[in-house]
Amino acid sequence: ATEATPKRSLKPKMNPLSEKAAQARLSWTRAVLSQGITYDDRLPISAARDEIAEAIRDHQVVVISGETGSGKTTQLPKICLDLGRGQSGLIGHTQPRRLAARAVAARIAEEVGT
Repeated sequence: ATEATPKRSLKPKMNPLSEKAAQARLSWTRAVLSQGITYDDRLPISAARDEIAEAIRDHQVVVISGETGSGKTTQLPKICLDLGRGQSGLIGHTQPRRLAARAVAARIAEEVGT
């Protein structure tokens, strides 16, 4: 008789304490986000927030262009969070330099209280 080869799980093994900490962080983030996200109405992108949200909800790829300082970098991730994106995963954004990307992530986290 041939022995069955056990199937390998594709899910990476995670330390149970790390998994528990990740679940606690996710629960906390969801609780903070459920209180609502605020937008800076002085930024031009805020005027098109509903239209942008609709496009993100209805299409897999959305290209948004605007002037420097219009709020694209800081407000678009918040629109995605409002749509429920990133609550069980991540929202990625790109910047030309790692330091800029970290600074933007820190600023958005500060704005939404996470």
